[in-house]
This record gives sequence, structure tokens and C-alpha cells, in this order.
Amino acid sequence: MRWIVCVLLALATPALAFPDRPVTIVVGFAPGGATDTVARVLAERLAPRLGQPVIVQNVPGAGGTLGADRVAKAPPDGHMLAFVPSAHAVVPGLFARLPFDSVRDFAPVEWSSNACPIAPGPRPRWM
Repeated sequence: MRWIVCVLLALATPALAFPDRPVTIVVGFAPGGATDTVARVLAERLAPRLGQPVIVQNVPGAGGTLGADRVAKAPPDGHMLAFVPSAHAVVPGLFARLPFDSVRDFAPVEWSSNACPIAPGPRPRWM
């Protein structure tokens, strides 16, 4: 009897739609550069598929680490992504102290050209 009630409650609960608000792609470089341009093309094509606006926000400075730090501190709900070049992999070797852990604090989302959007959160088990 209990399992019937659980099943009925599960069926009555509406599925949470993702995304339920605009998605922000943070680019750690100034507007107009290669990383920014690719991120804007991606955002333009992603918005209709998600059914929400996709905003590109430029946070230049420190070789992209300022933008990555903003994303690392965001809730890991998929509404904020960092669009980083492959050079993000060597950032820990360039700076003595970083406000984030490049491996632990991010999860890869998709590889496009020479840049990769990453989201805050733990690394997936398959990696």
C-alpha cells in the first residue's frame, strides 16, 4: 500500500524543468577575442534549445582566473558556466595560489574548438 502512495505522489509531482532561469556563460577575457566570439556563437545557438536566454558575461583579468573564480563560487546548478580555453589546464602551474581547484571545483560540459565550457561542481565519476 505504501509503495502505491509513493508512486502516486511521484506521478503527481511536476518535473523540474532545466533551466528555469537564464544561463550565464562567463568568459575570463575581454570582449571581442577568440574565446568571447566562440562563446557568443554558442550562446546564440544554445538559447533556443534551452528555451531560456543565454547571457555571455566577460570577466577579464589574471589570465582568465577571475572569471573561473566567479563560476567556482556559483551554486553547481548548471545556470552558470565558464567558457575557458585549453590553457585553463596549466593555470595551477602559473599561479602560486588560486582561489579554486581547477580539477575538483569544475566539471567539463562540452568541448568546442580550443575552448571548453565548464560548470562548478565535482568531477564526474567517469573521468
